[in-house]
Amino acid sequence: MWYEPAISSLPSLLDNAKTPAEWEKRREELFEILCRGEYGYPAKLGLLGSRINSCGSKTANVTLEIGAEHGSHPVELTMAWPGGDSVELTFVYIAFEPPGEELIKLVTDSGFALCTFIYKNVTSDDGDMSNGLSGKVYGEGIKTPADRPEFGCGKIMMWAQTACLVADWLAGQQFVDPGRIAVIGHSRLGKTALVAGAMSGRFAFVISNNSGCSGDAITRGKRGERVADITQRFPYWFCNAYAQYAGREEDMPFDQHYLMALSAPRRLLVGAAEEDLWADPRASYLCCVAASPAWKLYGGTGVELMDREPAAGDVLHGGEIGYHLRAGEHRLKLEDWKQYISYIKWHM
Repeated sequence: MWYEPAISSLPSLLDNAKTPAEWEKRREELFEILCRGEYGYPAKLGLLGSRINSCGSKTANVTLEIGAEHGSHPVELTMAWPGGDSVELTFVYIAFEPPGEELIKLVTDSGFALCTFIYKNVTSDDGDMSNGLSGKVYGEGIKTPADRPEFGCGKIMMWAQTACLVADWLAGQQFVDPGRIAVIGHSRLGKTALVAGAMSGRFAFVISNNSGCSGDAITRGKRGERVADITQRFPYWFCNAYAQYAGREEDMPFDQHYLMALSAPRRLLVGAAEEDLWADPRASYLCCVAASPAWKLYGGTGVELMDREPAAGDVLHGGEIGYHLRAGEHRLKLEDWKQYISYIKWHM
């Protein structure tokens, strides 16, 4: 098949894992590799408490207090739900900005809840390691990415850990089904959603939209953004060790199918855009194919296989990995949300 040459050179996903029990051990190995080589090790974070700031019949504003080694930091959540005593599923939405009314209506009309936090309210999206949660993780003396230990976590890991703590809090709320929580993000926050899904089994659905390089796209042979580009512009997203692979992707002891596979056997959804060549929708589909063997260990299929490269309009929702490719640019659109909600409704 056309995709076989592109994935044949990738590092082994399963190794000697031939059963679900063996996969669980292999999963730990893969997460360790990704921590040391790309995202850094998780910080020591904990949920210290919560405060409901306002609550109506269908909305609420909540503050979570997250504790770290050098203090605590508040994170604001906004919540919307259809009303009533329970919801079918709750999204943890890692967002760039507050959700608009159209999105809220789409989600709640579907019978779902939307729990949003703005990523910059956790820690800034820049090289200042001393503010917000990052400052509480590293304390005095760590001001820039270069000041960190080699394998110290980057901000993607911090945002992802925050999403996991939000899910932990939601699981204790009366109207939330703890077995039906999803995490979703776009672009850098799609990378974040994948890391959160890798760390926490709370997420029944892990959704990555247009996350590309260092997210849902394989790195070897990728078009558009590469390790050299992303580590030069955004070194603070990752651990310092990741930059050693700039221009040396073939030497990496991992690729992004490792990260995707860590969500198995839960459901994984990937959305791509035809014009988003910097992220490379072809590489995203190839990553889905390369990660699929993890789901096959559980009797599944992973992503639906195609005898040609994906084209705009393709919707592959028959497997445990859902993939769609729409026309247009690098965005998280209502059209994408509708695809994700449709998949969830079908598979839930």
